[in-house]
Amino acid sequence: MNSAPQPLTPAQINYAESAQWKEILRQALADLRVAVPGIVQAFDAAKQTAAVQIAIREQVRTLTGPQSMAIAVIHEVPVVLPRAGGFSLTLPVQAGNECLLVFSDMCIDLWWARGGVQDQLERRRHDLADCFCVLGPWSQPWVLSNYSASSAQLRSDDDSVIVDLAASGITLTAPKVQINATGEVDVAPTGKLNLSGSKISVGSLPVYASNLLALAGGLTAGDLFRNGADPDHICVVH
Repeated sequence: MNSAPQPLTPAQINYAESAQWKEILRQALADLRVAVPGIVQAFDAAKQTAAVQIAIREQVRTLTGPQSMAIAVIHEVPVVLPRAGGFSLTLPVQAGNECLLVFSDMCIDLWWARGGVQDQLERRRHDLADCFCVLGPWSQPWVLSNYSASSAQLRSDDDSVIVDLAASGITLTAPKVQINATGEVDVAPTGKLNLSGSKISVGSLPVYASNLLALAGGLTAGDLFRNGADPDHICVVH
């Protein structure tokens, strides 16, 4: 019987080389950071950065076999919020908020400190130190109740405050709505202006004894004033 080893066929050689390259690629990808869910541990409102715990444990090979181990909290992670054109949408970020950590291709240290176009402080790729905290993703225990599938909403999680934008109109729901204007507030409906409530209050009004004196005092047609002779009467300048 011939016990000499048989030569490998071209198909076997190709398969072996392919398996080797796949293993090399698998090992390289195992060290590559792209994106992963996280949980905010603390938020710095002055720096707009967060300390974030990666929400999925890493599998580590040990002498006793694979073990799941938590990755250390990542500190000073820049927070991503909608911002452009001189306007920003800020959120009251709190510990326990879920997020998505996205890892940069390059070292972000100098860009984060200075802005603009910068050199790389270190030549590193997809490193744990170079991530951004994108707020918004959430797990099933944190799904919103009464999610509107027919309108856009800016709302609190408990449904107590809602700004609802629908094709039919805008609806505000809140325990209190306060407008602090630094200039005029104009309300110009093409239809009726309806006011209803158990109590309707009109703030401080100038007091004049007559319509003529109100005009002389600088009011114009349509302004309101309180009648000095009869304080219970509110008059419209005409």
